[in-house]
Amino acid sequence: MKKIILLIISAVILVGCSWNKQPQLSHTIEFIEDTTISYNKKMDSSKLIISVDNISINRNNIEGNKLYISNFYVTCPNIPETLGQHHLIYKIGNERYGLDIEVKDLESPVIQLKKSNYLLEIGQELKLSQVQYSVTDNYSNQNKIKIELNKSSNHYVLKATDESGNHSSQKILVKFKEEPVKKAPKKTIDKKDEVKKTQKSKKTSTVKPVSKIFTVKQYKTLKECEKKCIAYIERCNYSGTARAVPIMKDGIYVGYKAIFN
Repeated sequence: MKKIILLIISAVILVGCSWNKQPQLSHTIEFIEDTTISYNKKMDSSKLIISVDNISINRNNIEGNKLYISNFYVTCPNIPETLGQHHLIYKIGNERYGLDIEVKDLESPVIQLKKSNYLLEIGQELKLSQVQYSVTDNYSNQNKIKIELNKSSNHYVLKATDESGNHSSQKILVKFKEEPVKKAPKKTIDKKDEVKKTQKSKKTSTVKPVSKIFTVKQYKTLKECEKKCIAYIERCNYSGTARAVPIMKDGIYVGYKAIFN
């Protein structure tokens, strides 16, 4: 009876060992060390193989999902188009070779500016709705991309951030419209009536007085120049016509001139 029990135990141990024994693979596939893959629409699992049976990969020996090596080929799996960790199965005949990978979105959005310079009114702010641009991303849909317009000292920055946190930016320049220079209205003053009002009992002279110029450089303001010019005309007591005429230099009023006719 003891012999029977020992035989049964021995048989169980032998069967158990055969169950735990891993199948021997007849080939060796060497994969790349970094198995983090940047997501794109053309991910190719054959590019993850360095060699098969110590034979380096020849890209010319790939047809579809089959990588030909000597007298056999490796069937390469499709890489799932979803982010995260995946287990890929490569096949040589009935043999299966596994590889763990991680697909990540590592690419930043691409911003195309249709216009990079804007002319604004003084004090006006550039708004996002005014910016002409388009943005694309390798993974995120356009409505999932965060768009920001940030103001800097003398320009704006358009920033796009995708769902994975990748971001890119474009610089936008702005200029402000110059305020038109307000010129003093051209003013011709006939001082004949003014002189009559201020004349009292002074005697008038028929001798034409000397014309005289009153400049901003002398009297600081155009208004003060006009006052000085009128005062000079009144002091002359000229019986003829006298005028205080504004004078201009390079398009800018610089003073008044007393003219006698």
